[in-house]
Amino acid sequence: MNQAKLFPSPDLITVTPSMVADYLRCPLRFKYLYLERKKGKLTKFYFRIGHLLHSIIYEFTRNPSMKFLELERSLKEKWDSNWFSNSEEEKKWYQGAFLCLKNFWEEFNKMKKNGKILVGSEIPFKIRFKKFLLSGRVDALLKNQNGEYEILEYKFGHENFEEDLVLLKESYQPLFYYLGLKYGYKIEPALFTFFFLLPNQQVKMDLKEITQETIEKFYSLIEEMFTRKDYPPRKNLYCQDCVFDCPLK
Repeated sequence: MNQAKLFPSPDLITVTPSMVADYLRCPLRFKYLYLERKKGKLTKFYFRIGHLLHSIIYEFTRNPSMKFLELERSLKEKWDSNWFSNSEEEKKWYQGAFLCLKNFWEEFNKMKKNGKILVGSEIPFKIRFKKFLLSGRVDALLKNQNGEYEILEYKFGHENFEEDLVLLKESYQPLFYYLGLKYGYKIEPALFTFFFLLPNQQVKMDLKEITQETIEKFYSLIEEMFTRKDYPPRKNLYCQDCVFDCPLK
C-alpha cells in the first residue's frame, strides 16, 4: 500500500491515538507527558505483553499459512520471565497471552473462510488535519466480500469485558484511523472492529455514520488538548500504574 504524498509544515503539532486516549483518561497525565515532557510512560509488564502479541500477530499476518504451533513457539522464544515478580504472576499472564493468540488465530481463519481478504497490516499513516499532523498505525485492514473495507484493531483486553466497554465509551480511535486511511491512502473504510483478544469479544462500529460535524468535534477536542488553561486529574482504570504526583492518590 502506498500512502499519498504529504508535505508537512514544520510547525504542525503531531497527534497520535495514544495522546488522545491519554487526554481523555486524564488531562493532568496528558499535560505531564506531552506538554511538560516528563517521563512517566506506563511500563508494567502487561503493556510489554501487548507489544509482544502485536509483533507475533504481525508475523502471522505476513504469513497467514502459519500453524498455531508456530505462533506458540514464537511466544515462548520472545517471552521474558524477568518482567514478573514471581512464578505465579508469570504463569497467569503467559496463559492469558497464549489464549489471546489462540483466539486471534482461530478468528482470523474464520474470517478467511467467510471471504474476507487481508489488505495489509501495521499500516502507517501521517495526514495533515488543519494545523495538526495525525500519525498512527492501523493493526489490520480487511476487504469484505461486498467490496467494503474493515479496520481490525486488536487489544489484549480484560477478563472482565465490562472494563473494555468502559474504555470504548470515549474512544476516537475509529475516527482517527478512518481519517488516516481516507486521506493517507484514499481508502474509505466502512467498518471498524475492536477485537478484545482475552475475552474473545468484538465490538463493531459503522464508519458510514461519520459526519462532518463528527470530524469538527474531533478537531475541537484536539485543539482543546493543547490550549486549555487547566488540566485536572481524572480517575481511570490506569491510575494504579501512574507514576506522577496526583491529588487523587
